[in-house]
Amino acid sequence: MVLDDIVEVPASKLWHKTIEIPSTLEGVKLAGWCVASGGARNDIKVLVLNDVDFYNWKNFGKVKGLYQSDKISVAEMSAEITAPGRYHLVITNWFSEFSTKEVIAKVYLYWSVKPVTYTIKANDPALNSEDFKIPSSSDVTFEFADKVDTNNFRVSKDGKETPVSANISGTKVEFSAPSVGVYEFTCGDSANMVKASFSIIPAQPMIGQGLTVSSTMANSPPSLNKIGNREYDHRLSFDSFVIGATDPDDDLLTYYAFNLPAASAGYDENGQRIWQPAAELDKNSGAFSWNKAASNLPTGTYFVRIEVTDGILSDYEDISIDIK
Repeated sequence: MVLDDIVEVPASKLWHKTIEIPSTLEGVKLAGWCVASGGARNDIKVLVLNDVDFYNWKNFGKVKGLYQSDKISVAEMSAEITAPGRYHLVITNWFSEFSTKEVIAKVYLYWSVKPVTYTIKANDPALNSEDFKIPSSSDVTFEFADKVDTNNFRVSKDGKETPVSANISGTKVEFSAPSVGVYEFTCGDSANMVKASFSIIPAQPMIGQGLTVSSTMANSPPSLNKIGNREYDHRLSFDSFVIGATDPDDDLLTYYAFNLPAASAGYDENGQRIWQPAAELDKNSGAFSWNKAASNLPTGTYFVRIEVTDGILSDYEDISIDIK
């Protein structure tokens, strides 16, 4: 979630929020909607700009931007972000000299994680530190530059060996990143042993802060029923379930799921791995169901956010899904 609030955009001013996209992400998309009210006219403009365009635009330069609406009161936005860096979500009221606008906004950020490759050298001093920062859910390749017996690749956590399904081919060891934490690995034999540690970090972009103003509307938020963490055996079929919620105002509710587990669905014509969500959440009924891609899910722990909204206010629960 980038923004889920009512923001106040003063007359002749703008509101913006900065989003940092790290190089570990790909397929990044910013999507959502804004509804403006206040003043003689309710119109605003919504933009998504990279760092250079943002500062050019603020100095009255002409820019194309990743997304740029006309003067409107309702904006449904979508922007593809193809490179890492700093981006800006902008809501502008520049053209209105006297009327402040209140904008109900709900904007989400979607992404997948890039494959990670490290070249390992036996005498590299970095191997003695925790410099390997690997996003969770990523495909990892360790390529050993020295002659090492890769068949003896082992991973441990807190002194206990951790089962990691690895594809070993010559000097390369390919595996899926386990759950978040610090791990140690060894590779080789007594004649040439490589030892090092690596950290699995959450694959989340860094979202900057922006000005938000609390809602003063006469509306009560919905309440999500307790969901709880889920645990499955990868050898068995996964049970589906229904998510429920209540709303004091009896508003129509919509359900969303974020960071759903993704599984490999083969390769495209360029040899790039194709990923697809292994589960779906029906936005109207709250039915959470697994699809056929779930059979390809690597074991591990997946962190998912479930949210319910009445269109203005929302409630959510962060759950873990453990595939053993």
